[in-house]
Amino acid sequence: IRNYKEAVKMADRMMEIRPDLRSYSRASYLREIYGDNEGAKKAMIDAVKTGDPISEYTCWGLKTLGEIYESEGELDSAAICYEITLERRPNYPFGIAGLASVSAKKGNTKKALELYAEALDILPEIGFNIDVANLKMEEGSLENETATVNEIEEMFKEDIESGHNMNLEYANFLYSFKNDYKSALELVLKESELRPNNIDVNKSLAFIYYGLKENENAMKYLSIAMATNKQDADLYCLEGLIKNNSGIIEKSMEINPYQNHKFIAEAKR
Repeated sequence: IRNYKEAVKMADRMMEIRPDLRSYSRASYLREIYGDNEGAKKAMIDAVKTGDPISEYTCWGLKTLGEIYESEGELDSAAICYEITLERRPNYPFGIAGLASVSAKKGNTKKALELYAEALDILPEIGFNIDVANLKMEEGSLENETATVNEIEEMFKEDIESGHNMNLEYANFLYSFKNDYKSALELVLKESELRPNNIDVNKSLAFIYYGLKENENAMKYLSIAMATNKQDADLYCLEGLIKNNSGIIEKSMEINPYQNHKFIAEAKR
């Protein structure tokens, strides 16, 4: 999204014309952006209710609802959403990966890796590979697995060569796994020219500049990312780090105690 206010107007218009899966899901997304997680969950539940129970679009809505619960640390509720997707569409890879994410957050690494492997057998999704690498990095087993990192990088290059815009995703990979902040910054600044007010773009810029120890620039882009009051624990956590304020970091942990980003270990210390 480039213009959130305009998106809200269009979503409201969609709801007036046809309150269905598409309009409710867009309303949910925008409510989450503006910090109304309860409203976001309600709209996504309505979206799921109006969709064909076994359609992939409805299961995507359930998967997204699960992710909202996960972002709040409500792991059991998230797991229920993912399990329902699998009842409706057996072997749905995003449902399996969702359960893997929940298992990882609950500390069951072995189960999580098994589920990710199952999801990857069905769909070689780059996001699943990144989740696996993140999990291995957390447990300290990724240190010597350069092959895993190189394999993910090759997947990104193939997607980019195919014409997909992967600037943001590739940049996040580069600084998270290769500590290549310079290349990551070039990619996200390029994306910022297209979407200057986008939350995810500015969030990435804030994290990159913090990694470069340029706190003034980090705060500049963090302020843009937080302008809509989205209850993103990562954003509050980074704000606490920049301001050296443990109270703000504690607030981020209250929003989501299961954060997983480049500087979470530093924040916990």
